[in-house]
Amino acid sequence: MPRPHPVTVHLSQPCHESWSQMNLVAATERHCVACQDVVVDFTQMSDAEVVAFLARRPDVTCGRFTETQLGRPLRGLPEPAPRWRTWLATTAALLGLREAAAQTAQAQKAASEVAEIPRPGNSSPNCATDELAQLEAQSSASAAALPTDSITLRGTVLAWWGLPLPNARVRFRGHTVHTNAFGHFTLVVPSLVEGYRMSVFSAGHDSKRIELNHVSHRYFVRLPKKSRFVGGKFR
Repeated sequence: MPRPHPVTVHLSQPCHESWSQMNLVAATERHCVACQDVVVDFTQMSDAEVVAFLARRPDVTCGRFTETQLGRPLRGLPEPAPRWRTWLATTAALLGLREAAAQTAQAQKAASEVAEIPRPGNSSPNCATDELAQLEAQSSASAAALPTDSITLRGTVLAWWGLPLPNARVRFRGHTVHTNAFGHFTLVVPSLVEGYRMSVFSAGHDSKRIELNHVSHRYFVRLPKKSRFVGGKFR
């Protein structure tokens, strides 16, 4: 069965009539006197709800959208997996559990055999503990040698619909970096950041200011969708 093509909404004829002045028809529908057509408010709908509504109501050709809902593929609900694929996944899982149980039994047997091998008489039971203490001491010494006048902030910027957002701008006190293709950013700031805020910007989204603290050095920022609404005939 062929997969349906993703739905992308484009305004073919923008409309500048006031939504508040239209006659109320339903909770999300109003009647426009100028074009004598029903206008549907899609601004509060998720991608899946928009796709489902358009499939259920192909007669609707006029709507009110946010800018971020236009010009990109809308993400509908995931298609259910075929029965044969579900059966195959279940069978593979059962076989995997059996194989894992067999490997665990073999590992336990090997461990018991190794435990019975006699050890040299000059080994000390505190040897591993001493080595671990030395490694911890080296790690502490290395950490103490690092400069303490700056810290590195890392994070991920997400679009309002949840996907990583590339090329977003992250700014702190005049210094700006951009996120990579995966929405990740790295920003070096002074160690005393308590009470300061970094700002995140991206086209099609409202900006967001994040308050920094001296405890967390990793941030996940989800930008809100832009509050501007547009409407008109769409295809």
